[in-house]
Amino acid sequence: MRTPVRRLKASSAANEELMPRFTERQRAALASAMQEEVFQVASKILREEGFAGLTMERIAKQAGVARGTLYNYFADSEAVLRFVQAQVVEPMIEAVEELAAADIAPAEKLEAIVELMIDRINDDRALALALFSTRELIGPRAAHKLKIHNRFLTTVQRILAEGVAKGQLREIEKPVLAKLFLGAISGLIEHMLLSGEEVASGDLAPVVMDVLMHGMQRSHGGHG
Repeated sequence: MRTPVRRLKASSAANEELMPRFTERQRAALASAMQEEVFQVASKILREEGFAGLTMERIAKQAGVARGTLYNYFADSEAVLRFVQAQVVEPMIEAVEELAAADIAPAEKLEAIVELMIDRINDDRALALALFSTRELIGPRAAHKLKIHNRFLTTVQRILAEGVAKGQLREIEKPVLAKLFLGAISGLIEHMLLSGEEVASGDLAPVVMDVLMHGMQRSHGGHG
């Protein structure tokens, strides 16, 4: 017995409505699993060999997927690198933004940010060193890192503005001061990574804040 054409059309239409939603969920789950595997594999390669060892062929082989499948998610190894950077930095940015919203004094927020950044670097120094060593001043990699820096700067500027509004910080050009703050931390972290020096955040953060808040010159009041 043949199924009426009208019923076939209705069934086909219903399937067309259901399949896109199912396929999209399946695709999202697959993409999430693929990204997590690529992150783990790429991070391992970066720790052991740096960016020079991060090839699409090696990533695909260690992840257990075909290169063509990998290219469905990442255009090249540069895209993988940016993805790893985002995965590492995004939780740090979120933590910094939470600190900015905390009910503590602005200076305490800044010191907590210093401690946070040093702690995160110390948690995985090999990966941090690999990511630091891939810096460029031009090109997509630089543009990606500039976006990250700007998010940090925006949050730090907000803390500085709060400090000025509460009369706890001097009215100084906030964008410049924010860049000095982040530049000082970045410089310290880079030196720690390159030299292999390990310094506890609880020891270093108060020194950084003392210099940033009071400068290097001895005051007439005998500070320091």
